[in-house]
Amino acid sequence: GPDGNLYVGDWLRYEGAAIQPGRILRFHGTTGAFLDEFVPTGSGGLIHPISMVFAPGRSGRLDLYVSNGPGNILRYDGTTGAFLEEFVPRGRGGLDLAAGLSFGTDGNLYVADSGFRSGIAQVLRYQGPTGRKPGAFINVFVPSGSGGMLAAEAAIFGPDGNGDGRHDLYVTNAQFTGHGEDQAKNGNVKRFDGVTGAFINTFVSIGSGGLNHPVGLTFTETDPMTLAYRGDRLTAASLPTTPMNEMLAANQVQPLLTEALTRWHANRADTSALGNIQIQIADLGGATLGLASGRTIWLDDNAAGWGWFVDAT
Repeated sequence: GPDGNLYVGDWLRYEGAAIQPGRILRFHGTTGAFLDEFVPTGSGGLIHPISMVFAPGRSGRLDLYVSNGPGNILRYDGTTGAFLEEFVPRGRGGLDLAAGLSFGTDGNLYVADSGFRSGIAQVLRYQGPTGRKPGAFINVFVPSGSGGMLAAEAAIFGPDGNGDGRHDLYVTNAQFTGHGEDQAKNGNVKRFDGVTGAFINTFVSIGSGGLNHPVGLTFTETDPMTLAYRGDRLTAASLPTTPMNEMLAANQVQPLLTEALTRWHANRADTSALGNIQIQIADLGGATLGLASGRTIWLDDNAAGWGWFVDAT
């Protein structure tokens, strides 16, 4: 969490008894010592906390979003744990059972809908907390069956897999052995275009390493608090109140790259591997200023709304 501590969803269900309310516990991030019950038992209707992610709202403060067993998504104050609202009700946009949660660079919420009850596994997109209508359904970002998707339980953004300069979406996939049964086989990981949701490829092949029923994902460059992928991009600390409209042109950037190579070479740096770098200008969305993919450097067309300062000297 934002305080460096560990947050754990606790599902209080006992065999042979009625389902009990759930809670979220907090443990010391270094020692593992129990600190407190951050979200009290049953707060806001919490029953089965499946997935959690911190994300900033309009005020810039971080709140905690939790996918809840009945199939809805709840929001809690990221500092106090107090219940704030039902961010996405059950059934909105066809939501069956919300599992994995993640926010994209566009600020919107992406939900891996496992299809546990309906058999319709998909990734749904909802308007993020800074949008006009937070929690409103936007679209089915990845439809059921796309690329052979059968059961999605986690979805996070990661490295660019198709060279378009934007992060792609990685989704766990498996095959339930029977309708509604909590058993699966043939586990794999699918990769989808992070902008269009189109299927790219099966990133981890079926059964690789004995993979059976994948339920979670992370990269070494995944932020453990917000789950944002931060391995290959440079971001602005914040967004401007009034965005600049002036756009950067490729012919402004190329002379700067040439000058940089000249200066590095003059200082005896080995620049032999940098001769084929390509510069691309695009609207990268959100607070992203630039990112690197293979031998291409992508720059946001207006520096996330701040505008670029270009000095040829």
